Amino acid sequence: MHGVTLDNATFDPETHGDDIDVTARNEDGKTPLMHAIDYEDEEMVKMLLARDDLDVNVRDRHGRTALHRAIMYGVVSILVELLLGRNDINTEIREGGGRTPMDQAIEDNNQSAIEVLKDRRGNHNLEQ
Repeated sequence: MHGVTLDNATFDPETHGDDIDVTARNEDGKTPLMHAIDYEDEEMVKMLLARDDLDVNVRDRHGRTALHRAIMYGVVSILVELLLGRNDINTEIREGGGRTPMDQAIEDNNQSAIEVLKDRRGNHNLEQ
């Protein structure tokens, strides 16, 4: 079963769908989107990203966004979903240690993430 667990409640996209509170947080400040990323649940990530009420730039208690978490866990397919799926994602937010998602990718030597972020920056600059 695919699903996200938050404060002992599991949310399954097939049974809950729009019933998931995308603003819910656990004691670490993690949202359902962050949990889906941590557990590499691409189906749940896609479902959550489709929600208009989702703030994709929310930070956990360490200042990390969903984008930071996708890079930290090396989940390139989810990273691509985040970047391509939402125009409102901020790629320049600094987490508690002062690192942007690009800084995190460079520190982790995550070449795939670096390339995706560079492509996003290039495409974003062309749109402006």
